[in-house]
Amino acid sequence: MENNLDVLDKTQEKTARAREIVRQFIATARLHHAVVDGMVAGMGVHHSQHRMLMYLAKHEKLPSQKAIADHFDISPAAVAVTLKRLEKDGYIRRDITGEDNRCNEISITEKGRATVECSRYLFDHIDSAMFDGLDDAQLESFLSVLNTIRANLERMDGDTSCAPKHQGGDMS
Repeated sequence: MENNLDVLDKTQEKTARAREIVRQFIATARLHHAVVDGMVAGMGVHHSQHRMLMYLAKHEKLPSQKAIADHFDISPAAVAVTLKRLEKDGYIRRDITGEDNRCNEISITEKGRATVECSRYLFDHIDSAMFDGLDDAQLESFLSVLNTIRANLERMDGDTSCAPKHQGGDMS
């Protein structure tokens, strides 16, 4: 029969192992991001412009500037600046479609489509290369573990049970 100290030791070991896994997971995600950013930078397009170009390429009917702003949670003015730069660099074209000159129809140019295709190839290459040496069973197991972790985190979202409770009065 285990005593309380043995249980405490096992709990501490599991917590330490979990922290190391989280650190490794975050470091891996950051490294993946850095590798992708490095490859995108090598294509000559700024990160935010690239993200917007890839977003536009996912839509058969290109979204409005307001829809783009909503998607990226940025101001319509920031979208306008990014689109202006994409247009100046030859990745997109904007044609005025309304009588008031405020409605723009966005289209991706040949240069923009080539950049999107190159990006998709690079992303596929990165994603494939990062799993070199893992067989199908390992990948399925890893995916299952990630799904469980995600479900656990989703259940915890908004849980403030350990947060200090404000009981009224002045908090200063």
